[in-house]
Amino acid sequence: MENPGKRATQWLQSLQNSTPTPILSWLDHSNITNFFESFALRGIHVQQITHGRLFCTFTVPPRLEENGHWRAAALMTLVDDVCGAVIITCDLPLKVSVDYNVSYISPVKVQA
Repeated sequence: MENPGKRATQWLQSLQNSTPTPILSWLDHSNITNFFESFALRGIHVQQITHGRLFCTFTVPPRLEENGHWRAAALMTLVDDVCGAVIITCDLPLKVSVDYNVSYISPVKVQA
């Protein structure tokens, strides 16, 4: 069986490159290209990945900022997909996020 950490890394890479990689045979729609995920994730770097844990770095590019702040939708796309990758590291079924209810304390300021 393939290493779940490697599978999770490949999945994140496929999302950001807009080149879908089927990760799980039971996930029928795993090969659908999603423009928004590619747009939001391009530039993420996985530093370390283990069972149930993923460390990554991401510099917010100009395409994802507005008035010096990280766009909230792009932030939630990144959080959703990174959490999905962590689920994959545990070799658990990947589900679809249907609804997020997020209360932001303040916008995330992008440093130049």
